[in-house]
Amino acid sequence: MDDLEKKLYMDLNTNMEIPTEFKDIIRKSLNEAKAKKKVEHYKLSKIIVTACASLLITTGIVCAGTVISKNIWKEPEKTVGFYDEQSNSTDIITEKAKEEAISEKEAIKKTEIILEKFGYKNEKIKTAELSNYSNNYELTWRIETKNGIFLEFDARGGNYLNIKFNNILYKDIDKYRSTKKKAEITAREICKKYGYDLTKYDDVKISSNMILEDESYIWYADFKKKYNEFVNPYESIYVGFIPEINELYYFIVYDTKYDDNPINIDKEKAIEIAVKNEEKIDIGYKIKNTSASLNIVKMNGDAYLRSKDYNQYKKQQKQDYPIEEYIEYRTESLVRKAWEVTVEYDIGEEKGRIVDENGITYRLYTYYIDATTGEIIGGTQKLNTYSK
Repeated sequence: MDDLEKKLYMDLNTNMEIPTEFKDIIRKSLNEAKAKKKVEHYKLSKIIVTACASLLITTGIVCAGTVISKNIWKEPEKTVGFYDEQSNSTDIITEKAKEEAISEKEAIKKTEIILEKFGYKNEKIKTAELSNYSNNYELTWRIETKNGIFLEFDARGGNYLNIKFNNILYKDIDKYRSTKKKAEITAREICKKYGYDLTKYDDVKISSNMILEDESYIWYADFKKKYNEFVNPYESIYVGFIPEINELYYFIVYDTKYDDNPINIDKEKAIEIAVKNEEKIDIGYKIKNTSASLNIVKMNGDAYLRSKDYNQYKKQQKQDYPIEEYIEYRTESLVRKAWEVTVEYDIGEEKGRIVDENGITYRLYTYYIDATTGEIIGGTQKLNTYSK
């Protein structure tokens, strides 16, 4: 029995759950073997190993410890100069995507219904634009009214909604006050008024536009869904409002549910995966520290670009980098439990920083390591800046 067979045979024990795909192919292999002759224990195990190895290769299923999981990461789509008006790849929306979206006429009708719900009737539409994104495949309608109200909502019929009433900023709003406790009560009443049940939104943050409470005249309430100890920031409601008159500044609803994927990868393994990937990149600094926490994250292509072309990644951190040369990778908008592994570099003694020609040093990077498959499904750059 070779090393691969031994590994698979030890992992495929009777105490684990076997996916349906495995059961079908194993059953077929065993039936074929029985039709020829009786097989001894080792040959039986070899049939199972061979069948499973074939399935692993052809379906992209991986073994994580003693649990078998399907790969979720797919080769991302490269975009160049996505938002550059002179580029041929500008904000491309495929015909298939257009077919999936509601029409402009339907979008305007929906806008009118939403605005009336929030107390604005007979608003005149200034612009209506179907828009997509360079880092995912989400599709939205963006609407602006002549009175300075901005709306954005899911063009495929989802529950995402973003309304911003910039028109209130021109009103006499700085004379109204509230307290943090009263602000939360008001925010909850506003959500209820517009038909949003906050029963499962257990993670709550209340803040204001000023440092001192008695000077604050705009209050913000963030409500996020919580699953045991995990907070999903992509199932959340954000409310900004003026106290006393309770006039809305913004109302935002995100409704991307997460996969509730099992935790097959432990903290140490996640750190090992991130460090191994980091060592393949010519960063120029040694790793000083690593830390990891388990959270709900959204898949993105940031770590992929950084690993694939680090020089390009660094160039794009410059504020004056040409938009027509900006590269990103689009991924699905999967929301899953993942280890956020932060890598810290040993970058010298000058005020704790080494500063490049742009006044930027890359002290920290956080990888998203999928808690089930161990794949790198995204990441985020954390910067330390120092002005010369």
